[in-house]
Amino acid sequence: KYVPQNKVAIKNGIRSFFLNAFTSPWITWAEVMKEWFEAKGDPTREQVVMNTRFGESYRQVGAFDDEQVFLRRREAYGAELPDGVLMLTASVDTQDNRLEYEVCGWGMEEESWGITKGIILGVPDKKSTWDQLDAILDRSYRFKSGKELHVLRTFIDSGGHYTTQVYEYCKKYRNKQRFAIKGQGGPGINLNYKIARATKVDKIALVILGVDEGKQQVMNRLSISEHGPQYFHFPLDEDVPGLRDRGYDELYFKGIISEHLKTIKKYGEVHQIWVPVKEGVRNEPLDLRVYNLACMRSCKPDWTRLQEFINGSSAVASSTTKESKPAKKRKKRMKSASSRSSIW
Repeated sequence: KYVPQNKVAIKNGIRSFFLNAFTSPWITWAEVMKEWFEAKGDPTREQVVMNTRFGESYRQVGAFDDEQVFLRRREAYGAELPDGVLMLTASVDTQDNRLEYEVCGWGMEEESWGITKGIILGVPDKKSTWDQLDAILDRSYRFKSGKELHVLRTFIDSGGHYTTQVYEYCKKYRNKQRFAIKGQGGPGINLNYKIARATKVDKIALVILGVDEGKQQVMNRLSISEHGPQYFHFPLDEDVPGLRDRGYDELYFKGIISEHLKTIKKYGEVHQIWVPVKEGVRNEPLDLRVYNLACMRSCKPDWTRLQEFINGSSAVASSTTKESKPAKKRKKRMKSASSRSSIW
C-alpha cells in the first residue's frame, strides 16, 4: 500500500514513489540477492544491480562529491596536540623544487589527528632545504597541559630526481628513525610490503609500500563520519603559538580526495587502477597520508601502554611500543626523555 512519509508535500499536490525489485512479482528476493553477490567485486555489474534492482544510485567507497564536507568538519584543538594523541609520525614527499610534509598524531584504535601540513620551498640538493625539515621533525609538540611529544618515526619518499639526497639524509639521521620509502603500485601488495636495501648508499633500509592498498585504506577512513576507531580528525587554524597555520585548507582537501578507483578491462579481465578525479589537482596530501599510515603501522604501537605513559602511569618509555632489537639500544636515552613527557 502507499504509505505517505511527507504529508506536507501531499498537501502541496506533490507525490513521489519509491519501488525496487523486492516488490516485483516476476523475480524472487533470492534471485535479486544472487545477482548482487555475483556482481560483487565488479563495479560495472554492481552499478547495474544497484540501479535496476535496488532502485538506488551507485557510489564507490572513496568517491567524494567535493572537499566541502571535510572543510566543515575541521575542529579547534585548543593546543598543538589535542587530547587523545599518543604518538606522532611524519611523512615527506620529495619534489624537484620543494619538500612537502605532514605530521600526524595517532591514538587508540588508530584514530588520527592531522597536526600540521606544510611546504618547504627549496631544491632538495641544498642543505638549507633539509635544515628547514629538521626544524619540523626535531621540535617538541605540546598538549594543553604542557606535556610534549616528539616525532617518533618519519617516512621520506625517495622517488624522483633526488634519490641520493634522500638516502644520504636518512643515513645521517637513521638514529632518529628517518627512513627512505618507495611506493609500488598494483593489486595484492600490502601497505607495509617489505624492507629492501638502497643500492646507492650502504646500510640504508628502503621501505617498500603498497600504495594502492594504502590509498584505499585512506579513502575508507575518510568515509568514517563518527569520532572513534580509524577516524581522521582535521584541525582549524587557530591562535595556537607555533602552529597558527596548520595547512589544512581547501587545496589540502582537494588533494587528499584527488584520486579514485577506475575499473578497466584488459585482456578480458577486470582491473582497478587509481586515477585523478580532475586534471591539475595535486595529490601530495593523499600520498603524505598514505605514508603516515604506513609509518604508524610500522611502529606496531601498543596503544594501552602508550596511554599509560602519556597519563604518567609508566616511567619507562621503552615499553610503549612493541619494537624489538632497536628498543634496547635506545632505552637509556628514552628514559631521560621521559622527564620532559616526551615518548622519545
